[in-house]
Amino acid sequence: MIIKKRLFLLTFFPLFVFCQNSVEQKTKAEKIIKFDIGSLLGDMATNSTGIQLGIESELKDSYSFEQDLMYIFKFDRNNYQFPKIDIENIYGLKSSSELRYYLRKGIKPILTDVYWGHNLILQYTYAKRKQFDNQDKDYYFVNRFVFAFHEKIGLQFSLYKNIYFDISFGIGIRYISSNTVNDEFNNNNNESEYPYVKPYNSGSKWFPSITGGYKIGFKLK
Repeated sequence: MIIKKRLFLLTFFPLFVFCQNSVEQKTKAEKIIKFDIGSLLGDMATNSTGIQLGIESELKDSYSFEQDLMYIFKFDRNNYQFPKIDIENIYGLKSSSELRYYLRKGIKPILTDVYWGHNLILQYTYAKRKQFDNQDKDYYFVNRFVFAFHEKIGLQFSLYKNIYFDISFGIGIRYISSNTVNDEFNNNNNESEYPYVKPYNSGSKWFPSITGGYKIGFKLK
């Protein structure tokens, strides 16, 4: 029941915010569909990857609203540069909602140049992990929830005709909370997440946070 509620929150809360903002949009507002290249790194904590798609929609007075959804799943990659938490399987959802303000008005095409953004991230994953106790292998499961808010600055520009590139950087705060569904036999594999000093299997903590994005977009006509 808890898992269903979290998945419902991640999926429908940002869509509700998007609909509320869309009421104020002018007729035939500009829209850009995007793919986040950074989503291929997954949840940034485990041997996982993801696919994140989103849409940015023009509002009024140089404002826009972007909503992205990402599906997270297991992926083993070679020569991974950062420490990672080993999992047997994982699935999850990530929602990224962002209100943007483009600093220079009257720029053509619309939704280009430098922007300032307020970014909200909600993420939930459900991971399967293994452990060994007296040579017997057993599994347990970890719920992990992430909340983050960032102030961002970015640049969006047209690469070629309707093809756009969006690069951004932000700083803010992050809250990570996790727990195991069933008790572990031991804590030998309760590693700390990188770069946060927090056990992956359990506990809750606030952290300073940074975020960034590299997105390819296509403007709809």
